[in-house]
Amino acid sequence: MWRGTRQADTAGTAPKPQVTNEVEANVDEEKLAKYLLSCNINFVTGAVTGRMLSILMKSLARKSKQIDKHHRFKQEGRSEDGELYFIYVDESGDTGIEKSPTNWFALSGLVLHELRWLETLNALIDFRRFLKEKYGLKLREEIHSTEFIHRPGELARIPKYQRLLILGDVLNFEARLPGVSVLNVIVDKRNRPEGYAVFENAWTMLLQRFHNTIDNRNFPGPQNAEDKGLVLTDRTMASKLQKLLRQKRRHNPVPFKRPMSGYKDIPLVSIVEDPINRDSRDSYFIQLADVNAYFLYQRYQPNKYVLAQGARNYFVRLDPVLCKVASRSDPHGVVIG
Repeated sequence: MWRGTRQADTAGTAPKPQVTNEVEANVDEEKLAKYLLSCNINFVTGAVTGRMLSILMKSLARKSKQIDKHHRFKQEGRSEDGELYFIYVDESGDTGIEKSPTNWFALSGLVLHELRWLETLNALIDFRRFLKEKYGLKLREEIHSTEFIHRPGELARIPKYQRLLILGDVLNFEARLPGVSVLNVIVDKRNRPEGYAVFENAWTMLLQRFHNTIDNRNFPGPQNAEDKGLVLTDRTMASKLQKLLRQKRRHNPVPFKRPMSGYKDIPLVSIVEDPINRDSRDSYFIQLADVNAYFLYQRYQPNKYVLAQGARNYFVRLDPVLCKVASRSDPHGVVIG
């Protein structure tokens, strides 16, 4: 607390605070700086001690930085508080090891900042209207890639080659979206020992990259001081994923890069809440993630129809929005486990 006294200044200068060494040694620096600022002191020799002047100058410097940061964030449309990145995730393949018809398990996540969510949804609705006009695909009809191509049901009214064109148009649409990023993981299940945890390893790699990219501010779009992430996924092994994320938020051992050995603990604290499960029929965003995961898988293990139609590399159409910082060893940033 301030306990100085003021003396009249016959020369017309501002009052000079007088403090004892005892007060100066115990004063709260922030309170002192505020007091000095409020006094509008005219600094003449002896008016303040060197330490008091140092405190005041530091306070002024901090205030200046705060003002600069506020104006910079305002100009860039950013907030000084944290906001959310959504990641909409879907999979392709299966997690089985024994007698599985697939050699790979793929996860793909569409990442979108909350400040871009509404404008992206509006663009997506306009795109679905375009698909309706061009192909007759109703807005309420789900795009689920495997069924879309091989088990179309009512969608059989649309020729098969056109259904494949629709999926290609989906990728082209995503590639032009501003402020989105696509994060990808694929696990090679061949030659894995019995009991290898495909699901846990694939999801750990995806969640870890999601956390790291938020933490290092490498996603496009708005970037705020304390951004967090929220996971939204199709209803697949919900309780298993919930348990995994809760564990990784508390303890997440990551091996050091070679030649170093050992582990470091990097808890996934940037990811908040349990994963939110959505029915893909009700989420256009999950449907985009489904198409991405399908063609990620087809890049590694294409089916006969995709091969015959020359669609094996459709995944590369996403190149402008791929999260390439997720993996330095793959030109498209795919994390391969």
